[in-house]
Parts: sequence; C-alpha cells; structure tokens
Amino acid sequence: MRTVLLRIVRCSIVAMSAAISGCASFSSPWSEPEIAGFAESLEQDLKLPHEAFVGVLTAEQAAERALRYNHAVRLKELEVALAQAKALSASGAMLPSVVAQSDYYRRDRPLMSRSTQSESYSGSTDLSTLSRDISLSWNILDFGLSYVRTRQTLDKALQQEEEARRVRSRVVEETHALYWRAVALDKLAPAQRRLSGEIADAMRLSRLAAQDHQVDPIAQVTFQRDLLNLQRDLNQLDTSLAGVTEQLKTSIGHPLSARLRLRSNRRGTRLPVQMGAIDDDVRLALRQRPEIRQHMYDLRITDEEVTATILQVLPGVTLNRSFARESNSFLYHPHWISWGTQVAVNLINLARLPADLAAVDAQKYAHRQHALATAATIAMQVHVAQARIAVHKRAYRDAERFAEAQRQLLRQVAVTVDLGKAGQQALVRERLATLLAEVRAILAYADLQAAYTAYATARGDEVGPYEAAGVAPNKHNRQRIVGDVCRSMKMGEALDCETSITAATVVAGAK
Repeated sequence: MRTVLLRIVRCSIVAMSAAISGCASFSSPWSEPEIAGFAESLEQDLKLPHEAFVGVLTAEQAAERALRYNHAVRLKELEVALAQAKALSASGAMLPSVVAQSDYYRRDRPLMSRSTQSESYSGSTDLSTLSRDISLSWNILDFGLSYVRTRQTLDKALQQEEEARRVRSRVVEETHALYWRAVALDKLAPAQRRLSGEIADAMRLSRLAAQDHQVDPIAQVTFQRDLLNLQRDLNQLDTSLAGVTEQLKTSIGHPLSARLRLRSNRRGTRLPVQMGAIDDDVRLALRQRPEIRQHMYDLRITDEEVTATILQVLPGVTLNRSFARESNSFLYHPHWISWGTQVAVNLINLARLPADLAAVDAQKYAHRQHALATAATIAMQVHVAQARIAVHKRAYRDAERFAEAQRQLLRQVAVTVDLGKAGQQALVRERLATLLAEVRAILAYADLQAAYTAYATARGDEVGPYEAAGVAPNKHNRQRIVGDVCRSMKMGEALDCETSITAATVVAGAK
C-alpha cells in the first residue's frame, strides 16, 4: 500500500512539473520578424498624408491644427471614448440574467429501478431524452450594486474628460512657444547664409590689415574678436533653435517635406489674456482647473463607495422564473413553469462593515487633503505665472528697444560707409549685431507669449479654439456637469461646493 502511495505522489509531481512547463510555453517573447512588422506598421501610420496648410500660418491657426492632429490629444480623446464605452458596458450589469439551456441525454440500456415495496423493476425515462429550459433570474442586491458601480464608472469617464482638457491646454501652450521659436529660426537661418560670405571677407581683410605696419593692429584684432563674439552668439541661438520647425510641423500635422510659411508680424498679434487681480485669479483657477474637478469626482466616487459598502451587507434576494420542456415520454406533463425566491446574507461582510466604512472615510479624508494640496499648488502657479508675465514684458520691451536702436545704428553706419567715412567691415559687423538683436527680440516675444499662455493655463481658461476644432465639450455643458458635481458632493462636514472652494482658497493663500 505504501509503495502504491509513493508511486501516486511521484506521478503527481511529474504531472505538475509538466503542466508548469507547458504553461510557461503558452507565452513567448516577441520574435524579431514580429517586432519588425509592428514597427513597419507604425512607420506607415506616421507617413499617412496630412492636409498641408496653404497660406501664411498664424499662432492661433497653429494651435487649432495642433488640437486636431496632435497625437497626445487624439490619445486622450480615445481614452475618453473608451471610458464612456466602459460606463455603458457596466450599466448592462443591472439587467436581469436570461439563460437558455438545452441538454441531450442517452443511455445504452434502460434506467430500471425497484422500490422496497415491490420486487419488480420499472423504468421512468427513455433511452434518450432532450430537455430545454429558459431561466430568468434577477438579484435585487446585484442591481443596486451595479447601479452604484455604473455611477462610479461614469464619474471616472468624466475625470478622463477633464484630463483631456488639461492635455489640450498643455498642447496649446507648447504650440505657441514652438511657433514663435520657429519664427525666430526663419529669421536667423536665411540671414546667416546671406552674411556668411560677407563675414568671411571681412575677417580676411581684417587679418591682412593687421599685418600692415601702418595700421593699428589692436583695432583690427578687436574687430575680429567682436565679430567672432557676435557669430558665436548667433551659433548658440541657432543650436538652441535647431529642429523647432520640424517639431511645429509634427505637432500641427503639416508634412515635414512641405514648406511652412509663418506670420512674423508681432505687432498685429494680440496677447492671449488680460491679467486680473491675484485673488480673483486664484478663485477663478480653483473653479476652472481640471485637477480640482478631478478631485471632486474622486470625492463623489468615494461617497458612492459608502453606499456600495452598506449594500453589500444587506440580504440578497434573487427572483427566479424558468420555462422547461422535456421529451421524456414517461412524464405526464412534459413542459412546466417554475418560479422561486432565494434570500442570502453574507455574515462575514456584516462583521467587516465597521472596518470597511472606516477605510472609506480614511480614503475620503485623503482625497480631501489631496484637493487642498492641489489648491495650494494652483495658487502658487497663478502667482508665479503673473510674476513671469511682468518679467517677460520688461525683457521683451528692452529687447525691442535694443533691436530698434541697433537698426538705427545700422542705418547710420550704412550712410557713413556710402560717404566713404567708414569701411565695409563696420557695416558687416553692424548687420550681424542687428540680426542678433532682432532674433533675441523675437525670442523674448516668444517667451512673453509662452508666459501669457501658461498664465491662462494656470487659471484654467480655454486657451485654444476647442469648439472650432470640435474636440471639447460645450461651455454650458461643462457648467452643468460641475453643477451636478456640486449638488451631489458630500464633504462629511455639511460643506457645500461653494464653501469648499472658498476654504481651498484660504488654505492655498495661507500656504
């Protein structure tokens, strides 16, 4: 007997080892041809032709195209659609369960039996039978839980919409910065190519003049140093701007091989927003920022979790009704209708109820504290955004004044060269300095535009033409959604939505 048991154990170990090794072979790493095929499909998708922009592109048009063609925005839109589809799918759990079943049964000999009251055998079934039934069951407790879970899933879908709005704001902010940096590169690159020959000639003539004993060599070497310094500064700007045009084309869905014309007139471009009082901006940011609304949804989901926790300890009532039919010829009634009710209570869940409710309350307080921390960060971002605008305004004004002064100096030097009072080398140096000043003025304006867009993002404003691009919810719909959130929130301390935002403002200002 012991030998038999040992053999059974050994066979079991061998079978388990074979099963484990077999399961390990179910999934294998990707092969090189499979990876190459997937990479090729991605490459083909990237090469899909986009609609090239015709005409002169403005910053607002660039932001609109970025919202339409940017891959990050499209990804968030798909995630929102997926969350909405999951919410719709979760709502199906509230429906009753309908099961249709068909069984075929056959024996090789009749099913005969006898009772203790008789010595003779008798049969009650045919050799083959076919039974069919349709059962309808509905658990009231499952319906309640499914209703709560569906509401939570819908709140998560609304959270995804707020996340998509945040990503759109970030894309618009990045597109504005890329646009004006690309304008600066368009100004710098052709001018450098035009001046490269004149710079080389000026450097050659200056070296030859430095070798002449009748000319002061210090003045010539100083000229060479100044020219090289200007050229080094332009090379540093060129390095920092390398690739911005390609980044802009990719962001707005413009073919990389096609030429893109940008509007470089800064005077005709309006600034995105007008600054307000700091307290009003903080209050507005706490009302409009998607992060605050996401925390509000977290609080509502947690409140729904309290309801779900209580529902789980209630008795579950299941209502059943079925329609059956049998092909057994021995039955007097081959078809019938049956119904019943089942009541079940999970006593373990009832014992765990206090601990579960305490965990939900702790989660609610954590969400509340997270919202307060986010409010403090938002208030800090609004303060920083306003401070950055003031700094970049001053920097752009100074850069524009310097560029205008340099242009005047260039005109004066050109007149002096025409009168023969100065050499061509001075004109080349001033042309190079003027180019550097103009590019720096454009970059200062780009920084100012980025600061204004970042300020609008910090306040939670709609910084892009979302409705025109067809990728954002209507403003009235957003107000209605936030109104529903405020009406349904339960802070646990009898605080309504308005009081909660005011409290968050106080905490943010204190921090």
